[in-house]
Amino acid sequence: MIRTMKKTIAIIAVLLASMVFTSAVMASDGRSALFDDEVVFFGTFRLESGDILDGNLVVFGGVVTLEEESEVTGDVLVFGGNVTASGTVGNNLVAIGGVVRLEGTAIVKGDLIAPATVVRRDEQARIFGQIITENIPEIEVPEIEQPEMPEMPELPEITPPNPTFFNRLSTALRPVVSFFGVIARALIFSAVAVLAGLVLPKNTTVVRETIERQPVLSGGFGLLSMGVFVAAVILLALLSITVILIPLTVSLILLLSLGVTLGSVYGLIAIGGEVGRRIMEVAKQDWTPTLQTAIGAFGLTFLLGLLSLGLWGFLGGLLWTVAGAVGLGSVLLTRFGTQAYVPASEGEAARNASSGVGLIEKETEELAEETEGETEALVGGEGRSEGEAASDRLGGDVEENE
Repeated sequence: MIRTMKKTIAIIAVLLASMVFTSAVMASDGRSALFDDEVVFFGTFRLESGDILDGNLVVFGGVVTLEEESEVTGDVLVFGGNVTASGTVGNNLVAIGGVVRLEGTAIVKGDLIAPATVVRRDEQARIFGQIITENIPEIEVPEIEQPEMPEMPELPEITPPNPTFFNRLSTALRPVVSFFGVIARALIFSAVAVLAGLVLPKNTTVVRETIERQPVLSGGFGLLSMGVFVAAVILLALLSITVILIPLTVSLILLLSLGVTLGSVYGLIAIGGEVGRRIMEVAKQDWTPTLQTAIGAFGLTFLLGLLSLGLWGFLGGLLWTVAGAVGLGSVLLTRFGTQAYVPASEGEAARNASSGVGLIEKETEELAEETEGETEALVGGEGRSEGEAASDRLGGDVEENE
């Protein structure tokens, strides 16, 4: 029994991990996270006869029908849903707390794992793997005698108010409002990014180029800086025990928080500019830097905002943290874009190259001076020889005249 339950839990964990990994990979490629898989959230899904779902089928409290001669090539995972299968499941069929009906034409090529689930299987349905339908064993808890409690006075019954029309309407429109909120935040961030690019174009370019050349170093340095910031805040909070130090520590905490926030936001703006540049290259367009920044910042904020909604909240928060760390690290490495970051190896090579060039120039100057001296000496010697020859000829002419 225990071995069977361990296998059941292991299979479910592997299925969930494979689905999350597949979704993350497809999201990083820029496609929809449900491009191959189908996820049903409290809805209805029908796979028509002859249709093939090339992926996994995940059901959360929904109603799913697989018609005859339909096929799901991957796994079918049901959480509290209702599944009627007349087609083929290419791998495992896992159901937890729902209702599964296997008609006579149903084929499950893997295992049927259905703890705490109502399974209605036709005799003609074929299952190639194991059938695991045991419920979770009950754990016997010894009875503990509880002391007698005094009688509590009767409380008046409170009838909860019925939800009004506006309450139901706000609940129904909440996903739509959240979606438009993401769009609004993306537009605001895009406008701020354009303004920063117009006011500080050189600084933004320096930070963006650092992110392009050193993304891993920027991210690591940013995470280290965040850790130092958290440690500094804790230390300052401990120092604020005394009343005298409270104003100082509060001021320092506010300044550190402001610096980290501005650095992270400015770094995200630079990341948006890099994203816009790459979108321009893929689209084979010739956009201005301002347009690149606007499109890249909007796309980055919109994507991360969507991933922060609903079940993807953890993934969205993680990606926001990574992007903020990369941006903060690049801003700190470039001192808020005032100077380009040059790695130690490249700096040493540049210094060696400059020293080699200086040595060559010095030797060239010395050689030029020596050549000039020899030329002057040669010219002087030739001039003196010609003068002596002229004097000798003049003396000979005088003697002949005498």
